[in-house]
Amino acid sequence: MGSTQVTPYWVYCLARSYNFRQQAINTMAGSDGRQRVKPECFDRYYILFPPSPILKDFDKIAKPIFKQIHFLTLQNQKLVEARDLLLPRLMNGIITP
Repeated sequence: MGSTQVTPYWVYCLARSYNFRQQAINTMAGSDGRQRVKPECFDRYYILFPPSPILKDFDKIAKPIFKQIHFLTLQNQKLVEARDLLLPRLMNGIITP
């Protein structure tokens, strides 16, 4: 990646991009259930890195979004736990709506 400083947010978005994923999918090896991407499949995958100021701006925008995603994921897990605890009690009449 040279001297350009990239952040985990930028790398994540790159890895989720259509072209990057297609490159990986097209070079997978192995059986259907255990396919692997060989590291050399990216030897000829060229990436144009944005200038550092743009990467910094991207990071400023992406960081709170990723924090919110993390927070909402944790909240969702808590809701699943509450549902799994309360639903059987509701169905058995232990608690009423």
